[in-house]
Amino acid sequence: RSDWQEQVLAKEKQEPMSNFETSRGPMEDVQARDEANEVNLHIAVYEDNDTRWLGRGVVAKNHRGQVKTAWAMRDKGTNISILDLAETVRLALIKARGKNWPELKVHIPHKQLLSSLMSRKTKDIRLATMIDDIANLGFLFKKCSFYLDIANDNISKSVSTYAVGICIDEEWN
Repeated sequence: RSDWQEQVLAKEKQEPMSNFETSRGPMEDVQARDEANEVNLHIAVYEDNDTRWLGRGVVAKNHRGQVKTAWAMRDKGTNISILDLAETVRLALIKARGKNWPELKVHIPHKQLLSSLMSRKTKDIRLATMIDDIANLGFLFKKCSFYLDIANDNISKSVSTYAVGICIDEEWN
């Protein structure tokens, strides 16, 4: 057998790496052993009107609501809130992938972005590109679900506000 044939056979035996899910409603009850693997990502974006700097805050919590990790990131942004939030979701998924977390629940505080993610349709080509990137990143996880963040996580909001004043991105574990 050639190396190529062995690679093809190996790929055929592999299980799919992800189930891309979206949901609008309340989180479903899952078994305790499954919950232990889930990480809840809470996302927030803050724009300082004076400096025009954008603060991105991402907080990862375990199934008990305890903070596992937080990221604060700063840049200039696009001045279009839904695009800035979509970019923050994309960056959060990249950071989560680096942590090798198998199951994510991503809490998005923007109804229109969640709707666009669910339908995978939008009229804005820039947002369409972001949504495709987010969807493709979601497939890298065993499970990646998106929810509307009704509670508006205060920790991620605080981190995003803090991020406006930093010079380099920060991570806390």
